[in-house]
Amino acid sequence: MKLDSYNQRLIAVFGTLALVALAGVFVLGAIKIISNSFGGRNNEDTSLRINSEPGSDEKVQVQTASFLMPVLIDSLNKIYLVPVSQLNEPELDKDGESLYDYTGYGDGRYYKKYKFAGSYNNIIVFNERRGSKTAVFSEKIHVSHFENEIINGKIQILAIKGARQDTNKDGKLNADDLESFFVYNLSDQTLKEYREEGMGLSDYQILFESNKIALSFIKDLNKSGEIDFTEEPQLLKILDLDTGLLQDFADDQMLKLLNQTIN
Repeated sequence: MKLDSYNQRLIAVFGTLALVALAGVFVLGAIKIISNSFGGRNNEDTSLRINSEPGSDEKVQVQTASFLMPVLIDSLNKIYLVPVSQLNEPELDKDGESLYDYTGYGDGRYYKKYKFAGSYNNIIVFNERRGSKTAVFSEKIHVSHFENEIINGKIQILAIKGARQDTNKDGKLNADDLESFFVYNLSDQTLKEYREEGMGLSDYQILFESNKIALSFIKDLNKSGEIDFTEEPQLLKILDLDTGLLQDFADDQMLKLLNQTIN
């Protein structure tokens, strides 16, 4: 009887150890899967390096343009977008994902809308029918987000969020710097920047079937060169693409009323 009891206890101990070991393997496997899902290597720094000062001995890491595959946005005119990322030797350094939906036309033409979010330094508009390739930017810039859109059913634009200056002075150009809003007209190949002094663009929304875009700016109150969503106020402005005017969403009277309700 005592031997049976001992054997039962021994089996229970080994069974518990086996379950603990199995649980450990499961946890390690889950961690590895999650790590792979979030990109692993994408945790590498995807910033653009700022050139060192003339005469400085500081060595700036070599970066090389890296092209992503063309994406078709207009089947009739055979217009493609080619996002350009950067290669920080020796690791491949690019991050981004495209999301798209379709809008069909009766003439057999179709238009694809793409949204890119990641780390880019330029966008090439490739007109395969004409054989032309046009770079949107001619200067160093870090683009964190862009998308194509048709305004008023006829004007194709690129809405772009990006930073041109190392505002936080960390030697890198990335999404931590104060960003501006850019509109590139694919028809006349013109680029316009919309920014507010001492502010950084936090978000934007193309209004439905409209020529207007809502822009959200955050005031850099502490002059850090970065925006702080928890400590600094966010202001909403409306951009009219026809006039190019950027106006406050709320006038002084509405702001005064709103502030009275919370103070």
